[in-house]
Amino acid sequence: MEPFSLGLATIEINDLRMQCFIGVNEDEMLHKQDILISMTLLYDGSQAIADSDVDGGVDYDAVVSAILPCVEEGRFAVLERLVHEVLSKVMTFNAVRFARVRVERLLALRHVRSVGVTLTAWRTQPELCA
Repeated sequence: MEPFSLGLATIEINDLRMQCFIGVNEDEMLHKQDILISMTLLYDGSQAIADSDVDGGVDYDAVVSAILPCVEEGRFAVLERLVHEVLSKVMTFNAVRFARVRVERLLALRHVRSVGVTLTAWRTQPELCA
């Protein structure tokens, strides 16, 4: 038996580069734009640790695969809606207790590398997941 208690496991997916239609200007509606998606997922990893079994964790490849069509085929006026759609897909994975998703729109403003929006969701009290 371990002399300590394990907390939640964290998966970090950083800078997933994609393109989508985002914006309200005519040019933005005609041409896909580069975005970066980053997310933090918290889940109970104790089964994966105990059994050394991938079924006890969160399949991050499946998470990425689930959001690809949503982003690539969607049209979004604002970043907030895009982030909400991605977060909703992430939360369909029942093992995920907490998720933080950030989407950055690259070169959206002059002199700025990116503009981003972050949203979070949780299944339990947020102070238990932080």
